[in-house]
Amino acid sequence: MQCTIQSPLGESLTDCEYTPIYQFEDDTSAALVYRFSKPGVNTIMAQTFEIHMAQIKRILLVFDTKNF
Repeated sequence: MQCTIQSPLGESLTDCEYTPIYQFEDDTSAALVYRFSKPGVNTIMAQTFEIHMAQIKRILLVFDTKNF
């Protein structure tokens, strides 16, 4: 899947790609593990989402910073 990222520091847009590896969901949470790549970076990332009353209340992103 293709994606585009814009830095919160106002840097230029970066083209990237991600491939889902594993997904999980239940009534109160969801998780996504995926391979993320952009020029010069190729790593596995994981995101968890805490859900309350059909709204995302918390997001946790985990990745190895040495790949950046």
